[in-house]
Amino acid sequence: MPCSSTAPSSCSPQATRIRARRYTPGVLLTTNLADGSAVPYFLWDEPLTLDELRRRLASDDVDERLRLMGKVMREARFDECMQLVPVAEIVANYPRLRRNLGRSLAFWDFLIAEWRNLGLVP
Repeated sequence: MPCSSTAPSSCSPQATRIRARRYTPGVLLTTNLADGSAVPYFLWDEPLTLDELRRRLASDDVDERLRLMGKVMREARFDECMQLVPVAEIVANYPRLRRNLGRSLAFWDFLIAEWRNLGLVP
């Protein structure tokens, strides 16, 4: 059954992969974050599966973890970022993450400042 453009969350992993584009030779990108074996669209330049991304985000290698957190914060949609990176980790590491945020830096500066103003985060 084909995916509806208005309800992409109802797509099966296979249907989502079929309509994905190829950016890296041999790597099929997807918007489906439920399929751990898929490569998410926001890792088009570094084809890691979601399972591998999650493993690296939980690793003890601080530099790699912060680099990937920054990449997810910069490239993924906000709701997808919140599925992959805990808010507490973002806030705790924000001074070091800022250098990796590129064009989304102003968004994250604003968001974290507002969370702090509202008393939602320390």
